[in-house]
Amino acid sequence: MQIILRGPAAGYEAEHTARLFFPGAEKSENLPQEGDFVLAQSHHCTDFALLRLNGRLQWQTALRPQGEDAEYGLCRLLYGMLCRATGITPPWGMMTGVRPVRIIHDMRAAGAGENEIRARFLDHFGCAPEKFALALGIADLQKPVLDAADPMDCSVYAGIPFCPTRCSYCSFVSRTVGDKATRALVQPYVDKLCEELTAIRQTADRAGLRIRTFYIGGGTPTWTNTPLRLAAPTAPMLKSCALSKKTARRVFPSTHRPFRTRSCRTSAAAIRRRILSTVLRPRALQGTPTSIWT
Repeated sequence: MQIILRGPAAGYEAEHTARLFFPGAEKSENLPQEGDFVLAQSHHCTDFALLRLNGRLQWQTALRPQGEDAEYGLCRLLYGMLCRATGITPPWGMMTGVRPVRIIHDMRAAGAGENEIRARFLDHFGCAPEKFALALGIADLQKPVLDAADPMDCSVYAGIPFCPTRCSYCSFVSRTVGDKATRALVQPYVDKLCEELTAIRQTADRAGLRIRTFYIGGGTPTWTNTPLRLAAPTAPMLKSCALSKKTARRVFPSTHRPFRTRSCRTSAAAIRRRILSTVLRPRALQGTPTSIWT
């Protein structure tokens, strides 16, 4: 399966709407002469979707309602056609990305009522009621923690955008490192990142900010063979914060850990083979517990 995007509204959301149904699809610039493909195309006032699946062509076009977001209109058209063509109804509906709970927090902060939030999930995105209930329950659990946060608390995110392969859901700016030329980018990037983290620690101190969480991700930092050697002025930022388990042994070798942390966290994708297979990251699990806990 190939994904072809055309027009100003055919971007990330349209691509990942198609990936809800065809997670292993590849992007292409041109319509292939043979094989399956899905085309999403936006015009000034109309949207068009075309699918060739198992040799059969299907298409749909629609006049976009006045005032409707062009990106949403194209995705809604594409999503409906693919649901009918494949018989698949994704449980999270049209939602893409990995943080549906954030929508609830943002809408509440903007003054939206609970009925409006429910309509956003169920009607606008086509989310299944049980998934909305799950997201709502998580948001309710998180709310007291968020409300208790001090205005001077902050978090630091360090992105190392290099991966052996790319997850099907990934929306991060990252680069698949497969040859010598791209591998050569890793060490200079890490060197500059360490300099920036040192500057962030100093800036936070001057501003009176308290760093509560420190997360390293954006790619697969534990995959790189280049350890993230934090400079001495940077290490103190880790003393009072929670640390993600993406900072495994190869990221913070035992000889470069002049700090202790209160907790260390990882995602389910790091330890569950089924999840790794689903998101197109079929790596071996051997050694994962060792790299996390040593």
